[in-house]
Amino acid sequence: MPQRPNRPCRHRGCNAIHRNANGYCDQHQEQAQQAKRGSAGQFSAWYTTTKWRALRKRQLAAEPLCAYCMRSGKVEEAVVCDHITPHRGDPEMFWTGPFQSLCLSCHNSEKQREERSAKGKP
Repeated sequence: MPQRPNRPCRHRGCNAIHRNANGYCDQHQEQAQQAKRGSAGQFSAWYTTTKWRALRKRQLAAEPLCAYCMRSGKVEEAVVCDHITPHRGDPEMFWTGPFQSLCLSCHNSEKQREERSAKGKP
């Protein structure tokens, strides 16, 4: 079976050559995995709190229909309390919003597509 080609480590400032699949040398591999786990795990637990469930319930009661569907003239029940501006782990933005109500389909497709395309913009 052929080996992966040698390539430089993706860690800033590291020029070590390796064949690892994730792009990092042996020295920086664990560090990169911890950073990846930490960025998502840090705030994902907030979604399971009583405080978030109450906030979500208030948002969906105030705006029970999907904001994206309504823009295109459709009527769909909202089930997701979505952050209009991505919070990116900022606790202040996470808890204060602004929020919008979306159906699951719009949240999982259109909203995610918007956020991916906005990542490269200043």
